[in-house]
Amino acid sequence: MKAGWAPVLGLLIASPLHAQSAVSIWGSDLANSYHYMDRYEIMIDASPQEVWPRLLDFGSWMYDFDMKHESGPEAGEGATYRLYEGQDFFFRVVAVVPEKMVVGINLPSTLEGEASVGVAMMALAEFDGRTLVSNFMARQYEWHDADPNPIRARRESVDFQEFNERMWNGFLERLRDLVEDNDGA
Repeated sequence: MKAGWAPVLGLLIASPLHAQSAVSIWGSDLANSYHYMDRYEIMIDASPQEVWPRLLDFGSWMYDFDMKHESGPEAGEGATYRLYEGQDFFFRVVAVVPEKMVVGINLPSTLEGEASVGVAMMALAEFDGRTLVSNFMARQYEWHDADPNPIRARRESVDFQEFNERMWNGFLERLRDLVEDNDGA
């Protein structure tokens, strides 16, 4: 490990109570589309074996989403969940490496004329008996109208980014609390 990384790793390991985040938005030079990418992480005072079953119970910690099971197995590869009640926004688990990683895709959807598709990866890494949970998400948005895209303007706003950060940090904090409390409350 390079010496410059030691303070960062030390900060992550020493600060288990707070989730960390980063957001990037960039446009395409080739088409009227853009990419939204974010990363959220939290340190949980438990082993990956203890975190894993709670992580897979998406609805217990991603409480702002519907997360209604729609098709496939109840959990694991092939499970498809509806993200928003009454809307055609679906998340499908496409790969699982037990106690290490879950990869899912946001199936193609359209909202107010803006089409999108995305991918999410939740990774677990053990550090001294604790687990770093990292959630990486990337989504491509397409706009085919000649008028400016109002959804992109909202997504690029500080208010939206702060809302998203609060929501995802809250989700990960809920996951941490569920695992560390170990009582499902």
